[in-house]
Parts: sequence; structure tokens; C-alpha cells
Amino acid sequence: SSRSVILSLLVGFASAWAVSIVKAYILFPFAIAAGLSYFWQRSIQSTGKVALAARPIYMIMGLFAAVGAVIALGELFPRFAISTIAEETASLQSTGDRIRGGSTYSLGPSSDTAAGQLALAPLALLSAFFRPFPFEVRNPMMLAASAEVTVLAWFIVRAIRRRGFKPLWTQTIQSPTLVFCVTFSVLFALGVGLGSTNLGTLARYRMPMMPFYAV
Repeated sequence: SSRSVILSLLVGFASAWAVSIVKAYILFPFAIAAGLSYFWQRSIQSTGKVALAARPIYMIMGLFAAVGAVIALGELFPRFAISTIAEETASLQSTGDRIRGGSTYSLGPSSDTAAGQLALAPLALLSAFFRPFPFEVRNPMMLAASAEVTVLAWFIVRAIRRRGFKPLWTQTIQSPTLVFCVTFSVLFALGVGLGSTNLGTLARYRMPMMPFYAV
């Protein structure tokens, strides 16, 4: 009903405002994942099968909604805007190279261009999803973080070995909730992996992603 929609929007805006005060960068991958998930749901037939090709209008609407949300958020939070995110990420990487500690890591030569940052994307995703590796542990906090990602990695490998990648992927794209979790996790991991240069910082920054990654 219209009343429930209005209530949902009010709760959503209130929650977004609360998040923006603490960690505004969370809103960017969330907006893209939420838009894709909503219009993914609209594109699924009553049988539960994906029919994106049959209803491309929903994907177009989802694309415009996601892009519009990112542009609007970029105006509100210029530090994370599309036009400046590569420079901001390069600045964080350079700072990490200058201020080094026991758990500092580097993905490679930093670049203030989008193409240069995308070249580091595979290593950034690997770091955000699976590090610190067991042999990188230096203290109890790192041990806890390593145990967390190691257990999740074991579940991933176990699921792929038991069911195969294709059936898992098919099940994922048939569920708007799983589409949201995958989209949010990948985008969030990319940002955190590129912007972090310390394993302790990485473990803290990725905490909002972990429930969706676990799902």
C-alpha cells in the first residue's frame, strides 16, 4: 500500500542520514546495490525465473536510479564523488606508503586515474575478502580477523566443490536479496581494498560488509 511505501521511504531516509554522519562511504555501494536489487525483483516473472531480457525497461530504470543516487551522494559528499574518488584513493595509498607499520601492505604503484585504480582492483578484492592470511597474523586482533575470513573462504570453496559454480550462480541471480548482497559486497570490498594500506584498518573498515558477504 501507499502508506507502507511512505513509511519505508521515511525509515530509509532516516537510516541513510544516520549512516552518513558516521560512515558516508557506505551509502554509495548501498545505493547501487539497492537500486539493482529492487529492479531485479521487478524483472523476475511469477515463476521465479529471471527474465531480464524480456523486460529491459526495468534494468534501464535501475541503471538510472543507481547512477542518479551516486551523483546525488557525490554532491553531498564530494570526497567520495566519482570525479574525485581516484585522486582520494591515490592520496590514501600514498599516505600509507609514507606511514608504515607492522601490518602495512601495498597493492602496487598508486595512480590518481580511474584506469590505474581499476588495474589494482583484483588485488584490492583479494585483500578485502581474504586478508589477513594466517601467515600475516601479528596480534590477537589480526588472528580474529584472519579466522573470520578464513572460515568464510572455506565455506565458499566447500559450496563450489559440492554444488559447482554454475548452479550457485544460477541460484544467486534468481534471488534479488542475493543480488543485493553480491553487488554490495563487491563494490564495498573494492573501495575498502583500494583505500586501505594497513591490515588492521582493512579489518575495521570492512565490518559493514561482512554480514552481506557471509550471506
